[in-house]
Amino acid sequence: MSNLDRIDYYPDDDRFKSWAFGAGIDAYVIDTGINPDHSDFEGRVLPGWHASRFSDSEDSQGHGTHVASILGGVLCGTAKDVTLIPVKVCGTTGCSTSDILEGLNWIKSRVQQNKRLSVINISLSGPYSSTYNDGVYAVLDAGIPVVVSAGIDDKGDACNKSPASVQGALTVGATQRDDYLASFSNIGSCVDIYAPGKSIRGADYANNNGYISFRGTSTASPHVAGAVAGLLQVLRDAGFYSQPSVNVVDDVNFLINRFAEKGTVKGLPSEDNNNVMLQTTCLTS
Repeated sequence: MSNLDRIDYYPDDDRFKSWAFGAGIDAYVIDTGINPDHSDFEGRVLPGWHASRFSDSEDSQGHGTHVASILGGVLCGTAKDVTLIPVKVCGTTGCSTSDILEGLNWIKSRVQQNKRLSVINISLSGPYSSTYNDGVYAVLDAGIPVVVSAGIDDKGDACNKSPASVQGALTVGATQRDDYLASFSNIGSCVDIYAPGKSIRGADYANNNGYISFRGTSTASPHVAGAVAGLLQVLRDAGFYSQPSVNVVDDVNFLINRFAEKGTVKGLPSEDNNNVMLQTTCLTS
């Protein structure tokens, strides 16, 4: 998996190495649901939550299963031991902002009750909405790191999108294999970090043992969310944190940026100061 090999500390050797794969960490995937029976998940998918217009949290479109696989799949993921929790807000006819907000509120309530260290991935993008952004700020204030996609407007300004414009969320743009900016990726001051996003292999929702490749900032974001899950495990096991707090969000965001590669993304405008590429140095031995 060249995309995973690209982001670890070691030279390219077609393997992804890490000392932490998110064991005991919850990863919430706000998307189209997840196929819990896919072999890439090894039974680590919980029932989760679904908007009232759906009958369950299983995937009927494919996007969410693919995203979850990049985040937490045993073959395709950066956090191979994480617990995956689908939050189904989108279907074949699209997504509803009100459903997304309801899903965010469900996550916040659940985490406040169980006090488990958690991360949220939102591989969705829409026009700027202060109401949408406020829902994301609420979960950040509850101590839950949030990773979001920058959007795919062919080098458009991510600050014009929600939730990409949320300050405090980790907004992720996409690169291709040679570290060039992917032509479809949004850019700008609201993009915090870049990760592989072109021809990314992940689980096929329609085949429990099948895989398929997609592209987009939607596939870049879960690389970072998985790295956050691994980092949360490291911080917990080292005794720094045992439950969510605003300090958890601040420290995770700082460390993800601190250990990222600087200045390696090619094709960004010279005035773009956020030339930062995900690297899991802080997770590798």
